[in-house]
Amino acid sequence: MQPYLFPYLNYYILINLSDNFVYLNDVNFPKKKFINRNNFISNGIIKWHIPLRNISQNKLISEHYIHDFENNKKKLFTQFKQYFRNSEYFDQNIELFELFSNIKNDRIDFFILECNKILCNYLKINSKIHLSSELNINNGIENKIISICNYFDVDTYINLPGGKNIYSDIEFKKHKINLKFLKEFPIKTSILDLIFTKGFSYTSELILKYSDSQ
Repeated sequence: MQPYLFPYLNYYILINLSDNFVYLNDVNFPKKKFINRNNFISNGIIKWHIPLRNISQNKLISEHYIHDFENNKKKLFTQFKQYFRNSEYFDQNIELFELFSNIKNDRIDFFILECNKILCNYLKINSKIHLSSELNINNGIENKIISICNYFDVDTYINLPGGKNIYSDIEFKKHKINLKFLKEFPIKTSILDLIFTKGFSYTSELILKYSDSQ
């Protein structure tokens, strides 16, 4: 999957179901996706983002850096604190913002990776997480996925529901790989919405529940 900053619950269900979860960070940056932005809906809809320097679809995701890193990181988490300050689980989870703020790498894929490792630790998700750039696989997108599956010697590839428009079951079967898609999760808002309004225990239990139902 492409690396997304604080994505919705289904993304973490996908990580939880994976033995090896691979961030596709060496593909071209997709504009208007959720790499560096998302929504909150629990206390009224707000859209937020962290700005990147010189965004270009002609550059890889891994070639993008957060603009004015320390200042914009501080602005982002200040905005989050203001939004969630009246939420039931705000005080219990406010340390998250300190952990996120302590990340020093301004490359967007590394920043997202570190943020999601923090959340996976809290959510008790123990899957192995990798960056595709570390694997040195340079095929086109579908062949790249198949090559990554072969790299880890797996027989099943799982993707989010939107992947049905991208990947061909026929091509995967040629390589003896089962192609599976998660069921759509009805709530499409950042994972932080659930954590601050319902708590970590509830969110973790929800991930387990929907993981078992796939």
